[in-house]
Amino acid sequence: MLETAELDGEGMAYDFVAVKRALDELAARLDHRDVNTVPPFDALSRPRSGSPPGFFAGLAERLPGAPLTALTVWEGPDCSATYRP
Repeated sequence: MLETAELDGEGMAYDFVAVKRALDELAARLDHRDVNTVPPFDALSRPRSGSPPGFFAGLAERLPGAPLTALTVWEGPDCSATYRP
């Protein structure tokens, strides 16, 4: 979730092209891979999609200055986990 108290000069909270690019980069590292072999999850004793802090950190790293306040990771249509630091 991206939040902001103010909009930029174009009336936008954040450039969604940059957000989509960052999400695509992060997803490409994880899609169809064993998460146990992908940093930073490879260092965890029980990595899983239910451990969204690693995803949050990866997205925050790709979007410096983004007003990122929460991240929901979906494992299927009825199964998700939300992380709010």
